[in-house]
Amino acid sequence: MVRLLLNTILATQPAPTVDLHVDACLAAVDDVNEATLHDAVALAALDDPVPPGARVHVMCAPEGLVLHRELPSPAIVRVLDLAPIDPAIRERVLALAIVELTLQRAPDPMRVEPSPEPPPVALDTPPSATRASTFQLYVGGHARWFVPSTWLAGGQLGLRHHARPHFGWSATLDFAGARTTTRLGSISVFSAAAMLGVFGYQDITPRLRLAAGGGFVVGWSHWWGTARPDVATAPLAGPWLGPWGDVRLDVAVAPRWSLSIRTELGYAIVGVRALANDASAAALAGVWVGASIGLGWTIPAI
Repeated sequence: MVRLLLNTILATQPAPTVDLHVDACLAAVDDVNEATLHDAVALAALDDPVPPGARVHVMCAPEGLVLHRELPSPAIVRVLDLAPIDPAIRERVLALAIVELTLQRAPDPMRVEPSPEPPPVALDTPPSATRASTFQLYVGGHARWFVPSTWLAGGQLGLRHHARPHFGWSATLDFAGARTTTRLGSISVFSAAAMLGVFGYQDITPRLRLAAGGGFVVGWSHWWGTARPDVATAPLAGPWLGPWGDVRLDVAVAPRWSLSIRTELGYAIVGVRALANDASAAALAGVWVGASIGLGWTIPAI
């Protein structure tokens, strides 16, 4: 009945003038359907007629939905967070926000404000300049190669803080293991490490964020081995630590969710070496390179 009533209203009114482009990631937003969103926008436009030729693009970002008014000029960008809104009215709120964006007037550069108070932030300011600071939980897998021969692979769990305007800090725990085979037997290692760092970041587009930074890592390793019956073995444990630098690319895949790809370069100024026949068989020392991939979830603002 509601659908029939909506179709009847639309049939008796001029066709909606909002050219709406919606990214596929909107399907991940609960209680918002792209097909009915077009109808909801058309219904909202009956009360507030939109300018002819209005065009709006709906995209996803870690902080929520990005509404980009492409026409009429000038372009205006608004970030809308639907998480705290009642799911029953999310689609209606999104439709009203789209219509209001088409009616939004750009600031007049020739107008002199009589109030001595600072002017408000213009809505056409890039999203990176108006976003509040956010915290992000991160989980993923990583691999690290200590030159020339020791590989470690495992997982990471971290917390990142993106502060305003373009800087942040990170704290990460990682756990990894490896196994090296020699002519005398095999050597295994388990490592746990804590990483602290700072970084600078820039939003290239509403979906892409590039970050680079560095910090310090402190780790603890435990070694053990198996060998031929005529070869003695003994467990080994010790710390490894040193500075590191990294480059990271975050790609928004859904509201609050992003894919994180990271590369790393570091140097262990204090390390641990495992010996076989008085020669170094494996080591967590010296130069290392690493890479990781995982998912980040932006914590909703309280």
